Amino acid sequence: MALRNRDIELRRLNRRGITRKVTSWLYTFELDSSKLKSLNVKRFDNTDKEWVRFVVLNRTSETPQHDYDIVIGVTANDVTSRSAQLYMAGEYGDIDSDEAIEFFLRRIQPERLPRQFFFGTKRSVNLLVPKGRCVIQ
Repeated sequence: MALRNRDIELRRLNRRGITRKVTSWLYTFELDSSKLKSLNVKRFDNTDKEWVRFVVLNRTSETPQHDYDIVIGVTANDVTSRSAQLYMAGEYGDIDSDEAIEFFLRRIQPERLPRQFFFGTKRSVNLLVPKGRCVIQ
């Protein structure tokens, strides 16, 4: 993910005509998964209609639209950005329709997207124990 984010930043800088080195840091944390039982965790095992609706709900609001401590699942990232914009603009049909959602899911190739853990509350972040960091090439 650090290398992917570095490449995204380099492309952004390049589009603006800026050339500079971008350092990729890899931070490692330890998480005692047995403590997750005490938190409100939402896990998306599949990119399905529920996942799409969750992503759209959170992208169209300025305030958090859920009360989960941690959300685990595929990330809707810069690779999906254009398709997500078109979907939310209704270009694939009514955004509440199953057909538009299914078309969007085919376009983003979810099997190729990285998984992420979103730690949304202080309670969840406090479970992370920093272990180290290093520069990666």
